[in-house]
Amino acid sequence: KHGGMNEFVTDFEENEWKIAHVHHSSLELNASEHLLQGWRDTVESQGCGYVATVMFRDPLSHTLSLHKHLGRFSQSHGHKIDSEEYMQHLKSPNVIGIWATQLDYFLYNFLNRNPYSVDKETKVKRALQLLRDHFDIVTVGNHEGHMKAVLRATGWPELHMQTVNVFKKDIQFTKRQIENILQLLRDNGDIDLINGVQILYKDLF
Repeated sequence: KHGGMNEFVTDFEENEWKIAHVHHSSLELNASEHLLQGWRDTVESQGCGYVATVMFRDPLSHTLSLHKHLGRFSQSHGHKIDSEEYMQHLKSPNVIGIWATQLDYFLYNFLNRNPYSVDKETKVKRALQLLRDHFDIVTVGNHEGHMKAVLRATGWPELHMQTVNVFKKDIQFTKRQIENILQLLRDNGDIDLINGVQILYKDLF
């Protein structure tokens, strides 16, 4: 909750770290830029460091992985989402639905895939502007690089963490479906977003 976050970023004690994680049904960044800046200003006014980070994935990899997750989740609720139903949602850019691409999720969270009916260039430009102005560490599918950047920014020691979130089964899509997904991701702006991120943050890769 935003009110809770406003309180969370105040009254730091000496050598105290606080970590906030934004996830589902939380912050619509497109309309919450003032909150991002306000939290940073509050923290830094206390003489503390503020580090905002985000890690994206390859758009196709993210889309296929999300299909796997939603299929498993929906099956447990009595209706297994198949590939065609999943792709149909991707073709409907202005609906409240079961999932969002990385670009839409970053801007709007679960509000809607494109609540303001803007074109892809507008969405990509807005996302890159938010990243440039409010995020310190931005990576694409580079866990090692992301970790090292966070450690440099915080001075934390490196700790070994076991990888447990691994899917070892096959994900079934046809070549035509993959081609269609890639085209839909291009049309939505996700490919342009990741290309832009890799250019803006090339020194982190």
